[in-house]
Amino acid sequence: MRTPFYIVFFLSLLIAPLENASSKTYRDPESNIIKKDLKDKAEPLKYYFSLGASYPIYSESSALRNNALSKKFMGHSAVGALIKDKTALELEITYYRNKHKRSIFSDININYNMRYTAALINGYYYFPTKYNTKAFFGAGAGTSYAINSTKTHTPLSPTIIENNKYKNYDFAYQLLIGAHTKISNGFYIDYKLRWLSLGRFRTLISNSRFNNIALSAGIKYLF
Repeated sequence: MRTPFYIVFFLSLLIAPLENASSKTYRDPESNIIKKDLKDKAEPLKYYFSLGASYPIYSESSALRNNALSKKFMGHSAVGALIKDKTALELEITYYRNKHKRSIFSDININYNMRYTAALINGYYYFPTKYNTKAFFGAGAGTSYAINSTKTHTPLSPTIIENNKYKNYDFAYQLLIGAHTKISNGFYIDYKLRWLSLGRFRTLISNSRFNNIALSAGIKYLF
């Protein structure tokens, strides 16, 4: 199985700064050997891991109109690197699930089960400050895998009239603004506002992009 190109690209970007940690060299007077001056590095490269959850406050898709019932969950985790305390690059995995019911006629209900898994490469810029809280903005892009199933039935009868399942890959992207606050050595709290497009929502009668505005909160640990 081939490794996805975006993961290889991401890892190469993380490793590259380590190769150029110092540009100065000096000659050791005792051994007469030229060595690199590792202390010349202004700020170290810091790796981190984050884990969090999001609550979609707005979802846009033709299938989500006139919801009678909706159960949402969105979780995400990421690994990345903070570069010179100003920029960051990360690989994020997001999982989204939504179960809801929609009435299209007075005698027909459709039960939707939406599941998305997305892999995104995100870039961030942190605004410099002397305080423990830093604001940032960012953007990301990647791919998503969707499994959407629908069951059509009448309210008065449990008999399923139609049962369909749709699977597809699609382009995913997001825009983010937020801040993180240092709570102890290495630990930070993240809070974000995200515009997240997870790809297309495909059913028998619908083929539209599934967009979300979500509030996110999580914890980040810097190694």
